[in-house]
Amino acid sequence: MWTSGNARRPQLPSRTHFFTAQGCFANDKIIAMTKTDLKTPDFPAPRWLTRAEKAEFHRVISIRKAAGNPVSEADIPPICDLISARSRIAVLRGLFKRAVIDCRESDFTSSQRHLLAIGRDIDKATAAAQKMAARLGV
Repeated sequence: MWTSGNARRPQLPSRTHFFTAQGCFANDKIIAMTKTDLKTPDFPAPRWLTRAEKAEFHRVISIRKAAGNPVSEADIPPICDLISARSRIAVLRGLFKRAVIDCRESDFTSSQRHLLAIGRDIDKATAAAQKMAARLGV
């Protein structure tokens, strides 16, 4: 019972909004819906990504959102694949740099073959990352 003068009755909102694929409805009247009205969920970065990869993950999602192509849940695994491919390229470039230094100091042909193999791996990973980025629209 509401007999006390200090007690307040809970207030319901005067207008309720319903968002559907057709538009936004308020009190059974349709409201014009723009692209900015659509809420896109923020997806957390997977735990297995490193800190730098997580920052890259959020950067890619913000690029897609700014381009008007928001990320769906089905896009998360390909985005993670793209980010891991890019980090793999960075690691291969570091290996290549060290292999070049080792190759200068050595006359062995095996180190030269190793250098060429790393170069081929960098080219393959770069081509794969570019294809993934083109498919994702990044």
